[in-house]
Amino acid sequence: MQTTASPIAAWLALTAAFCLPASLGLAQEPASPIPEGFLVKEDQELPADWAARESAGFVIVNPVDGAELCWIPPGEFLMGSTEQERLWALRNDAGDRWVRGEAPQHKVKLSGFWMYRYEVTNAQFRLLFPEHRSGACDAISVDGDDCPVAWVNFYQVEAYCRWAGVVLPTEAQWEYACRAGTRTMFWWGDSLEDAGKYANMADSAAHEIWPQWLVFPTTDGYPAASPVGSFEPNAFGLYDMLGNAWEWCADWYSAYYYRISPELDPPGPDYGNERVVRGASWDNFPGNSRCAYRLHYTRDTRAVYLGFRAALPAAVPVRPQ
Repeated sequence: MQTTASPIAAWLALTAAFCLPASLGLAQEPASPIPEGFLVKEDQELPADWAARESAGFVIVNPVDGAELCWIPPGEFLMGSTEQERLWALRNDAGDRWVRGEAPQHKVKLSGFWMYRYEVTNAQFRLLFPEHRSGACDAISVDGDDCPVAWVNFYQVEAYCRWAGVVLPTEAQWEYACRAGTRTMFWWGDSLEDAGKYANMADSAAHEIWPQWLVFPTTDGYPAASPVGSFEPNAFGLYDMLGNAWEWCADWYSAYYYRISPELDPPGPDYGNERVVRGASWDNFPGNSRCAYRLHYTRDTRAVYLGFRAALPAAVPVRPQ
């Protein structure tokens, strides 16, 4: 069995590291959750209440890689899926051993945190690893500078996060940020036909090249990876939370963790053999592209559809009310 330090340890260490107030130039009020050294994007007013839902989407910039981060206010949500949704997924070719891990649906409360607005791109990843190439699928390249980085394993992602001064989101943070207050199968609702407005999934464009694939009954114009931010954002201001690339999360995977998960800021299991990945990609069909769908890989796995986005703890705690 593989073991390593709990993801929550890294999260707490970063929280402590960012607890000093930022200078006025980079800045914030002393009680602000903005980490020291991170820049406030222009033409924004500081939220009057960082715990209010209206504060969602306030943007700061990481000076290391130029990434924008959105503020995700504290709150609670129902994590996982209902029995009705799981039955729908099974009827739509999502395998039982995957769907089983979405139960039981349970209440989770989360403190406020920061999340990368976009998936990390090839161009950003090449700032640290200049020779990196994300590759291609049947000669369809996913290596464009503004496409999400792919062909990265968990160890490479950890190295990038250390370099950029960020961390991976926990699985609970990821699903909360993806849903952005919704309870439907997809963050835009339950419509399969609307997917082409909001996410890069397997669709008619992909079906022309891979006719054997199951696809959404829509078109998004991209058979494989698209430039990040090509579709509409969710209510928290985040792009591509579903589709484009699967995203590594900090948690070890357990099919049974939802049964024992703490209600407040669940850190995931203490150990395991595989890490959670979330969010589906450009080659995924409806049953396995939902907000609640969980996948997991060993830490050395790389694939042309597997990337990540980073997160960051608040400089001062902003707890759910």
